[in-house]
Amino acid sequence: MSKVTKNQRTLNIINKSVENGFEFDEAETLEEIRIDAEDFLIENTEASEEECDIESLGNHGQRVDWSDGKGYDFCSQGEIVDWSNNWSKSPDTKVFHETVIDSDANVIKLYYLVGETDMNAPEGFYYSKKEKCHIKIEI
Repeated sequence: MSKVTKNQRTLNIINKSVENGFEFDEAETLEEIRIDAEDFLIENTEASEEECDIESLGNHGQRVDWSDGKGYDFCSQGEIVDWSNNWSKSPDTKVFHETVIDSDANVIKLYYLVGETDMNAPEGFYYSKKEKCHIKIEI
């Protein structure tokens, strides 16, 4: 994959948003136009989905790191999701946490999968912290 510069990414975002009906005030700064164009794309174009884990930082919150592989890197840190709201959901549940726009101006919704936890073990199974999965209870 070839790298995309910050300026190319900005132009891609503005061009794609204009192609989709976005209009801007020429008196605004380029940064203001880019931000408005991003908001427009998020609200008016279809997003793809991509799995992106959230790292727990203990008492220091959570962190998300994502890269499109073309030069745009996104990171966010703080209280991103409330884990406890999702522990008991099905392991294949997608929990969406961020929406990003890549270097080619595509909207991407990032999610993590709940996965197997001690709160969603099916009947007859338990969650093994050592194995990090559900284990069948042997009688």
